[in-house]
Amino acid sequence: MKKGGRERGGSSSLSGLWVGVSYILFKGLAERSEPRLRSLKAAYDVAGFTLHFRAYLSLMFFSALLAALLTFTASLFIHYFALGYALWVSLALSLTLSFAASMSTLAGYVAAPLYRSYRWRGFIDAALPHVANYMLALASAGIPVEAIFEGVAEANINPALTSLSRRVVRSVKLFGMDVLTALEEAARASPSSALAKLVRSLLGVVSTSGDVRSFLAIEADALLRAQRDRLRRIVSSLTLLAEAYIGIVVVAPLVFVVMALIFSMLGGAILGLSPDLLMIVVILVGMPVLSAIFLLILDSMLARA
Repeated sequence: MKKGGRERGGSSSLSGLWVGVSYILFKGLAERSEPRLRSLKAAYDVAGFTLHFRAYLSLMFFSALLAALLTFTASLFIHYFALGYALWVSLALSLTLSFAASMSTLAGYVAAPLYRSYRWRGFIDAALPHVANYMLALASAGIPVEAIFEGVAEANINPALTSLSRRVVRSVKLFGMDVLTALEEAARASPSSALAKLVRSLLGVVSTSGDVRSFLAIEADALLRAQRDRLRRIVSSLTLLAEAYIGIVVVAPLVFVVMALIFSMLGGAILGLSPDLLMIVVILVGMPVLSAIFLLILDSMLARA
């Protein structure tokens, strides 16, 4: 246990050092870029990252620069020293690859908040009916609203709901914010429109001193019905996805390989390319890429289940 704790502490210290160095080097650029990246900041806030957005921008710029430098150095060594290319060709290829690596790193940092907020929305929508019933049970015991969210946070149903519930509890208990303002902030920070609607409706009930228990009973029943309909649609979509996978990833490559073998035996070419080369590309590149695409589609569908 102590060894595992030391390993986690060392990893945390290393990541903290990485963030600190990037913030020292790119603090000014991050401050100037922040007003121009409002849409990214909105997605970042909704994604629930604990790191400050300005520090995240600094980390993004530093990682992009480091990726460009490492790629340029490795590419120049490979092309000039290992493969014996001319110096100007090696420099041109290295600059192109380093630019691509830098842009890919930036794209990854931009896509991370969007992807996480999308996944969190799926997690929240899937668990929301059960959470509403859990909140109903707590409200039936006469527990106040802030204590209800504290109970949801302690239940640790999923990271997204836990983070938002802790946000409400922290705003009320640590910063002395009133419950209405804390609920409004939680609704704005929610990646799920269904959860935001539930919180804002609860905010209206609390502000008018309405019956929280009756409201949650109605909402929980409506959410359960909506989830049953959503699960039926997901099952139908999974059936279509399975048929498409068999046709595109299993049958189509087999047909293409048979055709390529026939062309190879006859001495022909496909689109001016060697059939053997095309078979290698299809088997080693095409099939893994198609499988990865289907896995991403399947993951996005199951995230809503």
